[in-house]
Amino acid sequence: MRRFCDTEDYGTEHQVGCVSPENKRALAIVQEKTRRLVVGYEVPIIWREGEPDLANNRSMAENRFRSMLNRFKCHPEFEEDYRAAVQKYFDQGYASRVSDPATAKYFLAHHGVYKGKKLRVVYDAAASFKGKCLNDSIISGPALQPSLAAVITLFQEGAIAWASDIEAMFSRFRLSIEDRDYFCFLWQEKDDIEPIVCRMDRLPFGASCSPFVAIFAVRRILKDTGVPDKVIRAVEEKMYVDDYFGSAPSVTEVVEEAVTVMNSLSAADLKLQGWISNSPEFIQEVVKTDRAVTTIPSAHPLTSESTENVLGIIWDTNFDTLGFRVAGSSDAVLTRVSLVSKVAGVFDPLGTASPLVVKAKIRLRALGLKGLDWSDEITGDDEIWWRSWFLALEQLNMLKMPRCTSSGL
Repeated sequence: MRRFCDTEDYGTEHQVGCVSPENKRALAIVQEKTRRLVVGYEVPIIWREGEPDLANNRSMAENRFRSMLNRFKCHPEFEEDYRAAVQKYFDQGYASRVSDPATAKYFLAHHGVYKGKKLRVVYDAAASFKGKCLNDSIISGPALQPSLAAVITLFQEGAIAWASDIEAMFSRFRLSIEDRDYFCFLWQEKDDIEPIVCRMDRLPFGASCSPFVAIFAVRRILKDTGVPDKVIRAVEEKMYVDDYFGSAPSVTEVVEEAVTVMNSLSAADLKLQGWISNSPEFIQEVVKTDRAVTTIPSAHPLTSESTENVLGIIWDTNFDTLGFRVAGSSDAVLTRVSLVSKVAGVFDPLGTASPLVVKAKIRLRALGLKGLDWSDEITGDDEIWWRSWFLALEQLNMLKMPRCTSSGL
């Protein structure tokens, strides 16, 4: 709680220059075992030394799966979305049925998480069995992605800007054959009586090393295809996991970089999608190259579409401005835990809303000093202050800021 309430320290945080032995191992494994296939790339799981050494946990997975089936009975719409998402995994080759269930060495329980209206299946590599989970055997690897604040700062520099993302980034990478039997899961078709054993054939969303492995593989792809060093450096600075957005002084520079990256990734079975820009000329050039681009939205969130976000940053390409999208306040009972959740949902990496956010963090700490429990209702003067704070936060919806900070310089 103390760390959450600390003022953001971007640009002043302590930097450690050395690489830990674990991270050295992680880098050595991906450098050795990431390899190009006829279609796409194969990537490894980053096992700790002496791992994987895991007990077969099918009994735990069966219990979790029965709970899932019971939830299906109570929520048919959720079941429909879930079955469609799993079927896509089979149709796209992301997962397959195991012909010999005896080869399954470890099972992943799974659950569904909505991202906006779209359901994503999450494989729970953190579920413990006999005191150990799959992620305990895995090295997460060093953070290769730049800080989000640095990416957005670069996004504000040039007169011409764009945004895109890699479609199903993790699922486009093939999991190495020797690792697949540790990523099995149970599934049951609607009319079947018993569940069947399946396995993930692609890099799973849920394994702690997946972001590190995927980011490394994207950079390896660019090097393997021989793109100019300046493009590789640009991607290293502008791509935040699967989100790719940046800016440049001219349309020519933007098109050259974006089309080079798009073509290189496409050759490795990765697709950049959702292109958006403040430049119609840039979009026309992308459309020439990517026939799948049809309609271009005029407003683009620089955050996920998660409904958990209280505040998110929006880019209006028509006016080339950045603004906020603030969720409306609720009349629900306020507690310490609900307030922490709401304040933590404020996405503001550049600190534009800090005058409001820091006040909220101070008031949260004050509630703790008063001795309030996490589930205690907030009443009296404290409730009045918090209701007023939410109303003030909503006024950020009217705030518009020029995206480009270097015009005329």
